[in-house]
Amino acid sequence: GLWLFMQGGVAGVLLGLLSLLICGGCVLFLLFNRQRVDFSIHLLSTVAELVRAFPATIYVAVGALAVQLGWIFVWTAAVSYTSQLKGEMTVMVLLALAFVWTSQCIKAVVHATVAGTVGSWYFLSPNVPRNPTSRALRRAV
Repeated sequence: GLWLFMQGGVAGVLLGLLSLLICGGCVLFLLFNRQRVDFSIHLLSTVAELVRAFPATIYVAVGALAVQLGWIFVWTAAVSYTSQLKGEMTVMVLLALAFVWTSQCIKAVVHATVAGTVGSWYFLSPNVPRNPTSRALRRAV
């Protein structure tokens, strides 16, 4: 912020002031939310503990990443072919809708799987069933 401010000129001064204003906002945010740090530490340590206890959640996320990457390749090929045709704007809009829809569905399956795993741990501890992540994935799909 200060470096931009010292550069001079209208752009440098404006960007420097904007940067300093954002920095001040971050400092105020930290000051006003200081009491939440202990809760955040506890929450993050619990999440790390759960990931260590149920590593299949990571495998589900990596698998979803692979599916998403495959979908991007298929979608790109479809868009590339369709863009060469004349007057196919409707198809392009539908392809864009299909891209967003499928991406959100893949994300929702991962979200529901992890939530199901955490829910099994939370509600069924200490009698958590075997392979709670695979059970949650079956329910999510």
